Amino acid sequence: MNQLHVSASGPLLISGADIGINDDLGGERAMVGFRPEAVVIGAGPIAARIRVIEDLGSEVFVHLVIQHEGEDHRLVAKTAAPFAGALGDNVQIGLRGDVHLFDTSEARRATVTV
Repeated sequence: MNQLHVSASGPLLISGADIGINDDLGGERAMVGFRPEAVVIGAGPIAARIRVIEDLGSEVFVHLVIQHEGEDHRLVAKTAAPFAGALGDNVQIGLRGDVHLFDTSEARRATVTV
């Protein structure tokens, strides 16, 4: 699962981009998590760079780097083959599907579908 630290309240921002979760959902959040299949390459508000492409035949895992809160963070996206991107390409990504919000004790507080 991809995981990133996020602000405790307000709009949920990833790499400075609002991903459409604007309320606190009843608790303090400290981390957001999402599976590789929730990462969509080619459309979205988050700038990323391709690090590694794992072509497994019927599916492709694309390892990405984003700038989040002033640091490089690695994410993994899962997409169907064939994949047209190349190492070092700058791409835009977005999230589609379930996003999990965790509190400071790492307990899952909410799951939101974006």
